[in-house]
Amino acid sequence: MTRRGIPDKFTVDPAAPTFGPENLETGKGLAGGNPFQRLQHSGYLRAPLDKPLFQIADLEPNGDGLHDFYRQRLADFLARGPLEIEIGFGDGNFLLDRVVKHPERQFIGFELRWHLLRHVLKAAENIPLPNLWVSADDARYALARSLPPGCATVMHVLLPDPWWKRRHQHKRMFTDYSVILLARGLAPDGILHVRTDVPGYAELIEDVIRASGLFRPHDDSLAACLADTIPTTREAWCYENGFPIFTFYFQRLAR
Repeated sequence: MTRRGIPDKFTVDPAAPTFGPENLETGKGLAGGNPFQRLQHSGYLRAPLDKPLFQIADLEPNGDGLHDFYRQRLADFLARGPLEIEIGFGDGNFLLDRVVKHPERQFIGFELRWHLLRHVLKAAENIPLPNLWVSADDARYALARSLPPGCATVMHVLLPDPWWKRRHQHKRMFTDYSVILLARGLAPDGILHVRTDVPGYAELIEDVIRASGLFRPHDDSLAACLADTIPTTREAWCYENGFPIFTFYFQRLAR
């Protein structure tokens, strides 16, 4: 075990189940399960119109006839400017810093843990931050079914959970099919910005991205496009305690 109480060795079992299109139907492998069964976690049957909350379930018919309104609401938000997405924003420090620095851009942040999402939701309401929406849904479902293709110019996936155990491999953000969904959400030449503190996961990320054929190889020069980003809270802890951070910038191929 490392000093952080996590396994020393990151492993990949090719025979273990992985995330695929069928998981979108069954909900298995989606963090938190089917998004249409997560309403009790957020406490809202429908996202309140005075809150910057994005819910996948709002976009599908449920008998009250409001789904078209929510779809138009999302379309209007996306039309205001270039979009950045952060998947798994944790305490939100990185996301909020980007939102404040770039009022000309739109941001959607995904975080499954409601107590963390609520903190950022309140910040967005109190400051206010009209260019930020947050969601407690699994971003993979949103990218597959809810958000339009090519909607984002930048995606941030910063220190994602490596899901150490074999039986949890299907939950990893970087699987063959999940990478296809990330690419689907990015516009041509859009940037996929990834950081991890797990060496084995860093290797897997490069391998899966390369095998997809949807991105150019990691290019350090793209860091200049995100030169004003800050470390996440966890990342800062890693620096202070001597743990390396592996950072990648992958550019979506035009095709």
